[in-house]
Amino acid sequence: MQKSKIYASGGKNSKGFTLLEMLISTGIFAVVIIVAVGAMISLNQAQVKATNIQNIQDNIRFSVEFMTKEMRTGTNFTVFSCSPSGCTEIRFTRQQGDNVGYCLSSGAMLRFILPATCATGSAVTSSAVVINKLFFNVIGHTVGPTDGQPRTTVTIEARSVNPTLRLETNFDLQTTITSRVRDL
Repeated sequence: MQKSKIYASGGKNSKGFTLLEMLISTGIFAVVIIVAVGAMISLNQAQVKATNIQNIQDNIRFSVEFMTKEMRTGTNFTVFSCSPSGCTEIRFTRQQGDNVGYCLSSGAMLRFILPATCATGSAVTSSAVVINKLFFNVIGHTVGPTDGQPRTTVTIEARSVNPTLRLETNFDLQTTITSRVRDL
């Protein structure tokens, strides 16, 4: 006489999974996949935001360094387009003798060599960076022995926008540039 085996599922010689076991395992798998995809999307957006922050910092750093190199050896600093919040254009004489200016126009920092104007200047910042505010404050720019060295404080408020993901990164910078040459 042969003995039959009885399995946990209740049937004789049953092999495989029941319908209920398949539904439960599929549900658990779906939840794990949804959580994993959500985490990957969040990580991707964080990476894009970190890239935007790095791009705006690199671009602003390059622009300010370029402007600073010229201003350190410059003389005859004059500010234009002034309002109560600050002046948005500066002109000065470079070490080479050229008259140079920097200004804000249409969301970009522009550089121009006189007799050109701000409207015809060339952009110093990337098109991926929008400059919201650019202010120049010059102290000690009048000629005279008691005035000291010219000091220019530059304030920049910029943003970077990734149009595909609608991520915006803001950046504020303020620096003071002291001229190496004293106005006499």
